[in-house]
This record gives sequence, structure tokens and C-alpha cells, in this order.
Amino acid sequence: MKERNYLFDNLKFLLIVLVVFGHSLEEISLEHNYAIIRAWIYSFHMPVFVFISGYFSKSVRRGGEGARKTIINCAIPYFIFNTIFALCTEKTLAINILTPKYIFWYLFSLLIWRLLIDDLKRIKGIFILSILLGLYVGGIHEADRFLAISRTIVFFPYFLLGVLADEATIAKVRKMPKRYSVIMSVILSISVILLHIKNMIPVKAYENIQCYQESGMNNLQGVVTRLFAYGVGIVAILCIVNLVSNEKKWYTVYGSRTACIYIASAFSVKILYKFIDYIWTADFLFSHIEVGILLSLCVTIITIFTFGSKKISDTYLNVNKKLGDVLVKS
Repeated sequence: MKERNYLFDNLKFLLIVLVVFGHSLEEISLEHNYAIIRAWIYSFHMPVFVFISGYFSKSVRRGGEGARKTIINCAIPYFIFNTIFALCTEKTLAINILTPKYIFWYLFSLLIWRLLIDDLKRIKGIFILSILLGLYVGGIHEADRFLAISRTIVFFPYFLLGVLADEATIAKVRKMPKRYSVIMSVILSISVILLHIKNMIPVKAYENIQCYQESGMNNLQGVVTRLFAYGVGIVAILCIVNLVSNEKKWYTVYGSRTACIYIASAFSVKILYKFIDYIWTADFLFSHIEVGILLSLCVTIITIFTFGSKKISDTYLNVNKKLGDVLVKS
């Protein structure tokens, strides 16, 4: 039996911590010091996450069992939890299931990527084409949250890189001198932070939700900014894969349960901050960033260790599998 590769579990743990922490900061403020932290996190955490998803999508095929697994792992959770979230937050029955809410865009995009990748990866020069399409879509006003069009297209190059990477590729990256990765990580981090402070690249430029104009940029600025973001994302993938330990740690097991944690965080973050609002006002947290960061860390810890527990994670997987057996024929 092949030994489990702990590298990717450790990577996923790091990334899910950043995902939950970043969303926790959003609940406090979208501006100033909080935005600086979010800009740094968002510049690399989803590119690496998407890369890992692509790496583990190699065996997925459009038809047969591959499509069935994709529907069970992506489509069913999306339709169920996106609908529940929309009902809870919008308080209306008029829900458009083709417009992903909050973090559920990722499940929708992952569904599309996995269903199409078997054909797309055969196209000559597909990586360059995907980058060009990612730059082009930023100029289209209609490319927004509907069908997660913008994010599905813009983040696809990272997914493609993951699909194209193999064990030998990862091994080569792991052999890179770690001091180079540390130096590059510091340079990129400083660059992202300074560019944000000087109002040259806003957080929205890394979120890829909407067109350039709605992010406060003209088309030329948007293209240059997105090229920079692609560069940051790709270099971040190399650096993080190189630096993260491949040994089993106390937190490794939580990295293997990120599906449950990711979905649950959409609800836990919102609910926990409802309670926090009764204790601290938004103005207080805005002016006391140290308290806001501490609270965000607490929300992150509670979310990860609650929904990353074996019992809850296994329950989620088992229920999802049973629903899949009922709804999707093998």
C-alpha cells in the first residue's frame, strides 16, 4: 500500500487556516490594516489551493465513475449548502442556484474544471491560452458572480498547472534551495503589501470576482495587475511547495479534512461574528486591530478544530456518499 503523502495534507492545513482567517477578517472590516493582511493572504492562498485541487484531479474523467465522483464531491455539496446559505442570508425563496454565494464559488468552479479538464488539457498551448483568457475576461462587465465566470476562468491556469504537475515535478521543486524560497517569499510579500498601501493594487484584484473597472482600474491597469497577480501566484506555489514539511505533524490530519472545514466555515464564521457583535462594536474592532486579529484567530481555531474533528468530518463524507449513491447512478 502506497504511503500517504503528508506534504499535501500539511499544505491544505496551512491554506484552510488562511482561508478561514481571511474570511474572519472580512467580517470586521474590508479596509485599512485589515485589508493589508487580506491582500497578502489573498495574493497566494487560493492559487495554491487551486493548484492542489488540480494535482489531485489527474484521474478524473468526464464520463463514467470520474464524472460520478465529481458530482458527488462538488455538485451535491454545492447545491445543498449554497442553497442553505442563500436562504439564511438573503431571506427569500427566489434563489438563483447558478450564482454561487460567498465561498461556494469554489465548489462550482471545481465542478466545471474537473468536467472539462480531460479535453482542455489536450489543446496545444492551453496554459498560455488560459492566461490570455484570464486577462481578457477582466475587461468584460458581464463576467461576474453568475456561474462564477470570472473566477472559473481566472483561476483555471493554477488548476491546469496542478493537473500537469507530477510527482517528479514536485520532487524537483522540493530540491530547490529553501533559502531562495524564503527570499522570494519575503520579496513578494513586501511587494504585495507596499502596492496595496500605495493604492496601486486593491484586494479585489486578487479576489477576481469582477471586471477591472469595478475593481477601480482601467483595462490596461487591470491587465498589468493581473499579470503581476499571476506571477505572484505561480511563484508562491513553488515557494510554498518547497518550504512546507512533508513529514507527519500534529496538524496533518486536519489537512485531510479540509472539505468539511471549508464548507462549514461559511456558516461558523458568520454565526460566531453575530455573537461577537454583541460584545464589541465594529468601530472598536476597526480601531483596535490587535483585538480583531485575536478574535479572527479564535474563530479560525474554533472552526478548524470543531469541523475538522474525525467524527464530524466522517459524518459529512458518509452522508455525502449516501446522497450520491441515491442521486447518482454508478
